Amino acid sequence: MSQLSTTAKRAGWRFASSLPALFGVLVFTFLLMRVLPGDPAVFFASGPTAGKEEIEMIRKQMGLDKPVPEQLLRYLGDIGSGNLGRSLTTGQPVLADLQSRLPASLELTFSALLI
Repeated sequence: MSQLSTTAKRAGWRFASSLPALFGVLVFTFLLMRVLPGDPAVFFASGPTAGKEEIEMIRKQMGLDKPVPEQLLRYLGDIGSGNLGRSLTTGQPVLADLQSRLPASLELTFSALLI
C-alpha cells in the first residue's frame, strides 16, 4: 500500500508542478494572438469588404471591445470550463468536433503504433 501511496504522491506532485507551465503557455498563446498584425474581427467577418457595423458587432460578440486583461480572464475561464470556441470550418463548438473526430484519430494513431 505504501508503494501505491508513494506513486500517487509523485503523480500528484508532477501534475501540480506542470500547472504553472500550462498557465504560461495559455497566457503566451493569448498574447501572441493579440500581437499578430490584423484585426481578428475583420477575419471573422466577410473579409476586408465588411462594413464597419458588422465588424463592430463581431468585436462585441468576441469580446474584443473589452480591455486586454479582461479578455485574458475570459479566455482562461472559457478554457477552464471546456469552452474552446467555435470551429471556423464547421461552425460547431470545437469540443463537439473533437468528440466526434477523436475516436477515428486515436484508432489511426494506435494502428500506426502497431505497424
